Amino acid sequence: MDNGLARRAPWPPRRAWAQTGPMAQSARRSTCQPSIITRRSGSISDSTTLVPPTRRATRSSKSSPIWSRANAPLPSPRGWQPCPQPWGLFGPGDRILCSDDLYGGTYRLFEQVLRPLGLAFDYIDMGDCSRIEAAIRAETKALFIETPTNPLMKIADLRGAAKVAKRHGLLTLVDNTFMSPVLQRPIALGADLVIQSTTKFLGGHNDMIGGAVIAADAKLGERLLFIQKAVGAVPGALDCWLLLRGIKTLHLRVARAQQTAGLLAQFLHEHPLVSRVFYPGLEGHPRRELHMAQADGP
Repeated sequence: MDNGLARRAPWPPRRAWAQTGPMAQSARRSTCQPSIITRRSGSISDSTTLVPPTRRATRSSKSSPIWSRANAPLPSPRGWQPCPQPWGLFGPGDRILCSDDLYGGTYRLFEQVLRPLGLAFDYIDMGDCSRIEAAIRAETKALFIETPTNPLMKIADLRGAAKVAKRHGLLTLVDNTFMSPVLQRPIALGADLVIQSTTKFLGGHNDMIGGAVIAADAKLGERLLFIQKAVGAVPGALDCWLLLRGIKTLHLRVARAQQTAGLLAQFLHEHPLVSRVFYPGLEGHPRRELHMAQADGP
């Protein structure tokens, strides 16, 4: 994961030799390199509303290690919950089978925003593939997995769940925010879509808010790109620039965070006033072996 993360920025002219490329704060592509945008819609070129140069840099091949070596990511403004792309794939009457312990903001989005629009959500232990099989209905269109979950650190079986989904023709969506691509790469384990909050590890400096959706399949990525273009949920140049800056130190920060978390978890585990610690790095954590088999750290 070290390779490619701290290299020179993807798109500035070579003569600049900047470690972070210049920010193109513009809504017109004529102010930047004329060849920077090649995507066309009919006979009219797409404007920088969809692919401005700085945002394009976040999707470039040289940044691909953070995106699990999959199809180009689609950065979005704010945290991942408002990202409209994945939910535009579903319609009224469709059901999503979800992990039974989700981040509160995700549960709020599902139950208070998307359910009134006609989507339905079922919650189940994603670490038990037999239960996943039994919970799938004719209306089920996708699995939504968080592992480890927030806040109880429940572990899902990413490989097993993805295999079940493929047998039934379902999409597998994974919220990988907790782990980041440094520690866990769900697409390599069979997931179709990965969602990241770039606010957390990826941005890393507590000065930007955003999210990203990464597709394993180019055709699926094109569908998501169209939804994003239609809705207009794209981040500004400054947020993209801050994300590019944060990516360069991602692996270093994650490694130190792992080290610190392990020490803190062990201290709390041994403290007489603490009854229980939820942390996959501790011996005895439920499905610890499963987690370590699909991730590069706790």
